[in-house]
Amino acid sequence: MRERIQSLGLPGPSGPRPEDSGFINLRFNENPFGGPYLRYPDHSPDFLAPVYLSALDILDPATEGGGRHASPADVVITRGATEALDLTLRALFEPGRDAVAVTWPSFGYFERLATLHGVARHRVALGGARHDRLDVDRLLSLPVKGIFLCDPNNPTSTCLDTGDLDRLLDRFDGFVIVDETYSEFTARPSHRHKLHAHPNLISVRSMSKALGMANLRLGALFGAPDVLDAIRKVRPPFPVPGPVAEAATAELTRPARLASRIASCVAERDRLAKSLMDCPEVYDVFADAGFVTVRIADRESVTARLHHARIAVAAEPEGWRDHLRISIGSPSENAQLIAALQRNA
Repeated sequence: MRERIQSLGLPGPSGPRPEDSGFINLRFNENPFGGPYLRYPDHSPDFLAPVYLSALDILDPATEGGGRHASPADVVITRGATEALDLTLRALFEPGRDAVAVTWPSFGYFERLATLHGVARHRVALGGARHDRLDVDRLLSLPVKGIFLCDPNNPTSTCLDTGDLDRLLDRFDGFVIVDETYSEFTARPSHRHKLHAHPNLISVRSMSKALGMANLRLGALFGAPDVLDAIRKVRPPFPVPGPVAEAATAELTRPARLASRIASCVAERDRLAKSLMDCPEVYDVFADAGFVTVRIADRESVTARLHHARIAVAAEPEGWRDHLRISIGSPSENAQLIAALQRNA
């Protein structure tokens, strides 16, 4: 079925607005007596792509020799990173026939989406003391069409070993889908800059986390032209409401302010991680993403203490025993967290 969908090459069900060509529009079934939102939004929200790329040129620039400059044709705007992942499975993988590999611990939505789309999955454990090493040989041995990775990884809050990922890209013939939702929280460039050398790479980005636009539900997908063509053919019509696009444009056209917000969050994350290192019953502390993950000695004792202090964290994220995933709060909220962890320890 997916081959048939991808071969149609048809425009979207609505196409361009007739008004844009000087026609009276009696085609879209819009209520002419409606209010300010009576019109459907633009069928393709990729008009946001130039604005988004301009912001990324400042927030996430390519290193010297890091490949050609990205153009709007290299990105598809989506309703959050989760829709980008969903569209990838919908467009590129065949139910009941294809399989994917996922690492663990990692973002559990990968496996849930694979199940939803009828795609078999193979789980491969991350290695290393920081849970940042890929078992490249094991991944290459699996009968899979794609490999889903998260970098920086959720829930470990560690960055994958770059050498491992590069070796995988060099040797794997299928798709390597890297969820870079937390990319802006790291100092290293995004993997999207490797697309010129690795057309099998797909980079998924989010505007919800570091860019602080979670309520707008926007993401992006970078990939080779044939990949993006397939994605566009299965994308539902009117994917981004007009008010959302307008609000996002207002934010993205102020990249200096976005950069300042990211820097403030990273600084607070680093302060929180340092304070957590001094807490009894807290062992490993990982803080590469937009949150901090810790290993704890006594889960029941620690979670009970936090519950008593009316502080909610993610206990055993993605089923990862003896760990807590802690979002970055305000300085006063983080101070209350540390006080609760140090109390009666």
